[in-house]
Amino acid sequence: LGLSQLARWPELESCLESVRDRYTQALVGHPHLRLPSSLDEARPGWSYFSVRADGGRARALARHLRARGVDAVAWAPPAHLFALYRSKRRLPVAEAYWKDFVDLPFSTTLTAAEAERCADALSSFRG
Repeated sequence: LGLSQLARWPELESCLESVRDRYTQALVGHPHLRLPSSLDEARPGWSYFSVRADGGRARALARHLRARGVDAVAWAPPAHLFALYRSKRRLPVAEAYWKDFVDLPFSTTLTAAEAERCADALSSFRG
């Protein structure tokens, strides 16, 4: 966040909250998708918006979203799995998470129509 944006922060945060709320509505009751859990007293920074696709469905979700014009990205493998950092030690939580999460388009410049297209695509995903 640049210093010039601090004066506009309430406006920018309102834009992000609007997108977040629309995505959250699309996820209510979805059989395979949910938000990552967080503590009730925590207030996320929302520099990105991730969705959890249960059962390792993240790649399928990312393909589904991209086929509908949504620029979604499945998480990259954790660093300890790359050859440069490969370790004999397993990190099962990190390994499980990267197979389940997809980042959705999320910025202050995202239009209502773009957020709606993403929300509709989330709602139509059946895994």
